[in-house]
Amino acid sequence: MFARFACPATAQKNTIDRVSVSIYNSMYGKISIEGFPMNDNTLVQIVRNHIPNLTIQTHCMDDTGQNNAILIVNDEWVFKFPRHTDEIAALKKEAAALRVLQPRLSLAVPDIRYDFLDEAPVSEAFCGYRKLPGQPMLRAHFDDMPDKAALAAQLGIFLKQLHSAPYDGLDIATMDALRFFEDMYADVQKHLLAHMREDAARTVISDFESYLDASKLHAYAPCLIHGDCGPTNILADEERITGVIDFGSICVGDPAMDIACLICKFGYGEAFVLQMRTAYPEVESYLPRARFYASTFALQDALFGVRHGDQKAFDFGMEDYV
Repeated sequence: MFARFACPATAQKNTIDRVSVSIYNSMYGKISIEGFPMNDNTLVQIVRNHIPNLTIQTHCMDDTGQNNAILIVNDEWVFKFPRHTDEIAALKKEAAALRVLQPRLSLAVPDIRYDFLDEAPVSEAFCGYRKLPGQPMLRAHFDDMPDKAALAAQLGIFLKQLHSAPYDGLDIATMDALRFFEDMYADVQKHLLAHMREDAARTVISDFESYLDASKLHAYAPCLIHGDCGPTNILADEERITGVIDFGSICVGDPAMDIACLICKFGYGEAFVLQMRTAYPEVESYLPRARFYASTFALQDALFGVRHGDQKAFDFGMEDYV
């Protein structure tokens, strides 16, 4: 059904092909906000201009996000500034969805209090919410937490609620997983395979073609999904999950995508997901699809690097393949 592709020779130089960047920008309409100095002083001034009654005593910036720069003010407020123009529309949809979902979910999610996403110029668009308690539940933090079953129950209940929530009236995209990975495979062949070790490229080809040829992996009931429900977006204190953030990838899609974020390289593993069955019995049936989805995450980072001319993202995504 799908064309088979010969494995290319390993490239001599792992740098982004600038022609590929141009093609990708044209294909996806991604436009970086060039010339805008995203440093903390500039972002603080923008906040002051739009919220003059907010006294800013302390501030720090997190510029590691691919789509947004984050400014934390007084350790109390979180402000998100989109890095590229299409992210403004994504943040608008995220804010609207959160307002509907917030009362339906058992874990805390951002409550958008400031919304300046229609501001001009683009470089001054932002939104803000009160900082949620806790820190990202990265693997080291997770490993130190005493009651994994309680964590699994919390997350299972939350994802069951999210995946069962009605989405009529929400202006969010629908992700067709099969179409997405067909398109992604074409992009991987065009932009990434030539940069990989030969054995790594053969594995990628095999993984994609096995998924694309397995019709049983293409059947699922679409529902509302977080889209990036991994350790960096799950907050916790020393004992419990305290909230979930960053709904910028929210869409209607395969619930297995949220499970993939939990079992990926930096996640909590399949044993933890299986503990979620008491609250969300269906998660076990999602695992075959989730395994494939998780295997593509690094490649998605590399393609993001191509799309935006971001060498750091490209290198990060390719590090296991070169």
